[in-house]
Amino acid sequence: MAHERTYDQLQKAKSVAESANVAKSRYIVGVSHEIRSPLSAVFGYAQILERDRALSTHQQDSVRVIRPQLRASRHAGRRPRSTSPRSRRGGLQLNRDRIAFPEMLEQLVDMFSFQARAKAIVFHYETHGQPPPYVFADEKRLRQILINLLSNAIKYTPRGHVTFRVHCRGQINRARSRRQRHRHPSR
Repeated sequence: MAHERTYDQLQKAKSVAESANVAKSRYIVGVSHEIRSPLSAVFGYAQILERDRALSTHQQDSVRVIRPQLRASRHAGRRPRSTSPRSRRGGLQLNRDRIAFPEMLEQLVDMFSFQARAKAIVFHYETHGQPPPYVFADEKRLRQILINLLSNAIKYTPRGHVTFRVHCRGQINRARSRRQRHRHPSR
């Protein structure tokens, strides 16, 4: 009898939690929709400013830094996801986006060079190897990881410099490592 009452209470709590999760998801989708319109206007204005040759170099740099962030925000706003990074099966939901890799790196360099200058820190960007023109990854998560790392590097560097190094390997190395992962161990 006590077991049945506990089971019924758990089922009711589960139902309430699921309803709350659905309501939260609807709210996020609504907020995302409400944010997209003004964000689109700001993005359009940034495009206009970027073409304005009357702006000072500092102003042009500022516009060049904010536009990619606005573009990424607009892109993320088009596909609202669950509020949790976990899917229903318990795994992390990742997208496979085609990313113009050198362009993304340059956007990050522009953004953080500006932040480093504002803090009187020197920002170095180094590439070892030729970056591929495109990579396939979850753009939102990759960008956020790099932003977090670079932001923390600048934030916690009181003086001196921050170096952003990107090491690139050729297609052959990637294909070789992919093959090695799929080999079966010898018996």
